[in-house]
Amino acid sequence: MSGILTDKEIDDASKKLAAFRAASAEEDFLQRYADLLNSYKQLKSDFEEEKVNRERYKQLARTQERNPFVLVLIDGDGYIFGDEFLRMGADGGSRLAQHLNDVITQSVRKKGLDNCDIMVRIYANLANLSRILSKHSLATPDKRSLAPFVANFNRSYGLMDFVDAGELKENADFKIRALLNLYAENAQCKHIYAALCHDVGYLGEMTKFRGNRDRFTLIRSSGLLFHDQFLRLDLEIEELRGVFRTVPLEELVLLNTKSSSSTDLMKTTPSASPSVATDTAHRGTGPRESQKICQYYPVGKCRFGRECINAHIDVRIPANPTKTLYTSQASQYSILDSDVSSSSGRVKSPGTSSLFRFDNGADPANQLPKKSEIPDGHVAVNKNSHRLDPYIPSPSSAASSRLRELSSIRRFCNSKQLTNSCTDENCRYEHKPLPEELLPALEWLSRSLPCNSRGSCRDQNCVQGHMCQNMECHHRGGKIKCKLSVYAHGDLTVDHYVPANGDNTNNTTNSHTPLTTSPLSSHVNQVPNEENLWDFS
Repeated sequence: MSGILTDKEIDDASKKLAAFRAASAEEDFLQRYADLLNSYKQLKSDFEEEKVNRERYKQLARTQERNPFVLVLIDGDGYIFGDEFLRMGADGGSRLAQHLNDVITQSVRKKGLDNCDIMVRIYANLANLSRILSKHSLATPDKRSLAPFVANFNRSYGLMDFVDAGELKENADFKIRALLNLYAENAQCKHIYAALCHDVGYLGEMTKFRGNRDRFTLIRSSGLLFHDQFLRLDLEIEELRGVFRTVPLEELVLLNTKSSSSTDLMKTTPSASPSVATDTAHRGTGPRESQKICQYYPVGKCRFGRECINAHIDVRIPANPTKTLYTSQASQYSILDSDVSSSSGRVKSPGTSSLFRFDNGADPANQLPKKSEIPDGHVAVNKNSHRLDPYIPSPSSAASSRLRELSSIRRFCNSKQLTNSCTDENCRYEHKPLPEELLPALEWLSRSLPCNSRGSCRDQNCVQGHMCQNMECHHRGGKIKCKLSVYAHGDLTVDHYVPANGDNTNNTTNSHTPLTTSPLSSHVNQVPNEENLWDFS
């Protein structure tokens, strides 16, 4: 058994303890030093990475500042360039490019962006644009008569392009939207000029840039409707002086017609206000007795131009020249406006890029006389002695659907149903009276079938069509196939009334042409069948 430690043993133990403590402190110090070295290595690595990123950022910034540009986007289907350029033909393209470049240069200088290049992108349906302009003597009748104009525009400046978007609907809109979204996030693109405010369809794309005045400018043209929904976007608005038309195409035609043929009209128009006149007295006053109407001009296919021996009359132009076809008060329209019954072909809301609009969204067929306004024993005619039918309100969808169902059971005699008379003793069509509420729908359909005597018909009991009331028919630039001839799409305004014939001698067609499924389906909306059809048995 060990005894008490000696002093030497105690001293040795104390020395060992001191040595252990010294070794432990050194180990801790070495550990902390090793941790410090690791931290330094990590910081050095981060520093090097940040240094590389910073250099890359500086290089990217230098690249973005090296080639700054402003973008000018133009919907060429709506924004029509000035007549002075279009009438110059191919040379007008280069003149337009130069003038457009000068105007944009002045604008960007005011914005402090005079170091920026100017990139112009114009998209349009070239074939359709050429056709429209040819009708206004601003281009030749060739299908793509604007091609030389566009070629000269494109070769004038390296960054200016006039692109044919093709003949499919909304092609230009599709391209413009894609470019707008692409360059809106491009740092090199310092500013975007957007000429697209004639079409509220672009409003959705532009709404996300609301209030970004430093980056976007909307282009206004006095010759085009500027929808005031775009004013709410709080973006810069400018008008490029001398670039676009200052007068709508329709107004130009009316002014030209008035100035060039006012003398002829004075000679041939008997009265400015409707009045009852004899048919004989008016028979010699028609302005086209010695000159036929060119049937190719309204569809843009007359190859003789001004040398054509027939009269060039654009039947799509409204008859009353005192009305303004365009209005700057776009507050009349709402972006949420829905189309008015396309089945009846009446005017739709103007949320499209169509060139042909009517004022206040009104139905131009309202210019036709009401039944109550036509004196007994007379028919209404316009200044060209062309017969005018009374105005017929477009039928409701329900009435059209019901009429279609009934006609599928038994066809009606239009003459008997609408005039309560039928001259055919062996008529094989239904004479049993229709419900009163379906008569307007039947009359609308009956008037869509052409009378063989056309505008010269004076039969008071004729129930067929003499003047088209369908504002969406293909003769007026719409999509609905119209059975009436091109001559039935002219002046809708009453000039006077002439005595009517009491029989059908004027009309060689069967006045009770039956209602058929085909014409009905082309003018009336298709709806599901109803039960309890009217019994004809």
